[in-house]
Amino acid sequence: MKAVDRLVAIHVAQVIDYLKASGLQVGLLLNFGQRADHRRLIVTPRGP
Repeated sequence: MKAVDRLVAIHVAQVIDYLKASGLQVGLLLNFGQRADHRRLIVTPRGP
């Protein structure tokens, strides 16, 4: 969750890093700033 003016690339990158570190594939990025916004992010696992 964020409370910023708008979501930017660094926010998306942060969620992707969290997903990779946790082993999860799907994450939600929610912003409760001046204008509410959301993004659904999916990370697919890489092969061996």
